[in-house]
Amino acid sequence: MRMTVSAGGGGCAGRAYALGVMGEDGRGWSFAAARQAARFALAMEIRGPAVEHAFDDAGTLCGIDERRVDIFRTLFSPGAEQAGAEQAGAEQAGAEQAGAEQVCSACRRLAAEAPTIPSAQERLHELVSGAARGYLRDELLEALRLGADVRLWINRPGADLAKSYAGLDRLVDGRDTVAAALDGGARAGVALVRHDLWEFVVALPEGGRPTVGRGIADEG
Repeated sequence: MRMTVSAGGGGCAGRAYALGVMGEDGRGWSFAAARQAARFALAMEIRGPAVEHAFDDAGTLCGIDERRVDIFRTLFSPGAEQAGAEQAGAEQAGAEQAGAEQVCSACRRLAAEAPTIPSAQERLHELVSGAARGYLRDELLEALRLGADVRLWINRPGADLAKSYAGLDRLVDGRDTVAAALDGGARAGVALVRHDLWEFVVALPEGGRPTVGRGIADEG
């Protein structure tokens, strides 16, 4: 397996995951509507025909082992046009047809059938549901169902998180419980969720229950 940077491409090897969708006022927003189609890295066999494959974890969707492919830092596109056809000056329709013929049909089908990717709001909602019952948890769950802005979600050593990202000094509710969850030295996550006048801070300690705090959101 070789990692290859493709000009004009972005993303990373393996499946690309949705980071979330920002809600405005919650009207018409839903977890289902915010889901995105699964995305995969582009791969091609090192010694094989110039056929584009979708790469996921340890190999292509059609079953080619990762050791036999080059993985490009761009996304697999089932209908991608081939640069070679464009450079040869082919007509647009002809180029599209040529591109379709050089995309692995099995990868195209399996990519289309792959489960959709949940938004950050949906994934965080599932985690926060495991927090201790209380008004902070319930208000955050409701905000996430309305599409609240998950503006940060990271994982780092607990002490570093507490000092650099959680903003414990700004919390007016749940400060002690959030601080305790992040002060164990184990790896932990922190998510910041903005909704109306509030910014919720979610502590996600590894192996522990989530805890929720909140403070007044900064202007802007």
